[in-house]
Amino acid sequence: MLEGTGAKFTIVQFIKQDGSLRTMLIQHAAAKFRVKGEAAPEHKRRAAETRAYNHPELFNTYDVDRNAIRSVNLDTVITIRSFGRDLYSAPQLYIESMLEVAS
Repeated sequence: MLEGTGAKFTIVQFIKQDGSLRTMLIQHAAAKFRVKGEAAPEHKRRAAETRAYNHPELFNTYDVDRNAIRSVNLDTVITIRSFGRDLYSAPQLYIESMLEVAS
């Protein structure tokens, strides 16, 4: 869903690994221009492939505010907002259970 919003910018809110709530302004299209891809050294390409295989729940994207590539754990996403409207909102019980587990 994050890749297919069709928006230049998307706001995603999720629970970080430390249990804190994070709101991130992302520009997914910008991520591919900041990653070397085929121009990267072989060991870095293998590492990226291994990470993607071992952690399919992590979505790599570009954080506009921090000017850096960041990962979002798709299993902990609470809301996705684009074009001024919510595209996804997790059920309240799910959010509460995630916050309990994290604390």
